[in-house]
Amino acid sequence: MNADETESPELNSKVEAAELSENPALLDLSEIKSIFSDKYADAIASLLALFVQTVNENEAELEKIVGTGGDFERTRQLSHSINGSSANYGAAKLKSIAAELEEACIEENSGKAAELFEEMKHQSQLTFEAVDEYVT
Repeated sequence: MNADETESPELNSKVEAAELSENPALLDLSEIKSIFSDKYADAIASLLALFVQTVNENEAELEKIVGTGGDFERTRQLSHSINGSSANYGAAKLKSIAAELEEACIEENSGKAAELFEEMKHQSQLTFEAVDEYVT
């Protein structure tokens, strides 16, 4: 095994912490880890930081829209973005709620959209905590 192939003990503990999470539906990194080898833990951490930033930005914009009975199309687009990025990072529960919010926007159901948005904000915080466990 050459120096490039040496596994990092720090990486192994991060991977084990993510795998041993009490609720793997919060953040299942198996797909992203299958794309990157274990020696790219820093790249995965950077991608996860970008995921958190993007979801936070989308939620901030949604906060201004949801509940006003306003722009269903923009709300649908933002929830679709969260849905897709959550799927990419294995955040199954967040993905599911974002998909439901997207559907509520298609139905133009403002009450349901507002309720799902609150649920999504809560779920995103739980997901971000799982990200923090992985990157620290």
